[in-house]
Amino acid sequence: MKSVLDFIKPLRSVFDINSEGILITNLQGKIAYCNPILSRFLKQEVSTLKGRMLAAVFPELNFIEIDNKISRRHSFKSTISIMTENRISIPEIPVSAFHLGDNNDPVGVQFIFESFGKLTDQDKFSSKNQSILKVMDNR
Repeated sequence: MKSVLDFIKPLRSVFDINSEGILITNLQGKIAYCNPILSRFLKQEVSTLKGRMLAAVFPELNFIEIDNKISRRHSFKSTISIMTENRISIPEIPVSAFHLGDNNDPVGVQFIFESFGKLTDQDKFSSKNQSILKVMDNR
């Protein structure tokens, strides 16, 4: 069985340069990967985020509830407010979540914080942006 890190290894270069914030957890809700843009936005080092529980970083995201919704619907979409390290609250950030791997036997959960609300749908698929939605659409 593949681990979360084995699964994302071939995709990591796409995740690292992406304009969306990408966070990946294992099936217990521990953070396994965070891309640089989300790390900078949260003003936390990637190394300090790895291994932490999702709820410790994003209290509004209930991992068990999200995992159950993904199992039933194959995806989860919502908006959340994020409190940065210096106590600045950023409201209404769209977030989506999907299982990594086979939906019947997932290896983890991928969270996409969609450009922190700055890009329009047209921009997300623009050839000028390195958007995860554009990359996934092209595949």
